[in-house]
Amino acid sequence: MRSNDTATTETPDLYGRNYFEKHFDPPYNRGEPRWLTFLNSVVEEVIRSLNPRSVLDAGCAIGFLVEAFWHRGVRTWGIDISEYAISQVPQDHKAFCRCIP
Repeated sequence: MRSNDTATTETPDLYGRNYFEKHFDPPYNRGEPRWLTFLNSVVEEVIRSLNPRSVLDAGCAIGFLVEAFWHRGVRTWGIDISEYAISQVPQDHKAFCRCIP
């Protein structure tokens, strides 16, 4: 059951700083090596099995996958509804990630 606060909050607003810091264990941020390790393994498997030339990450959050694919030579773009999440994308990958509310 949703609380009254959640029921009246617009969807993009649900995915702000609090969501990424409190909803995950450990928090979903670049300071947590567990996320980089896990998502890098996902990217390796996608490249191994599908060998993509380009990728669109719908729901890219803070851009972990976008960054990991680019580092492996795969052209990748990300979109997300969270302005907060897109604001956390590293500067060198911001051009490849957009907020689409």
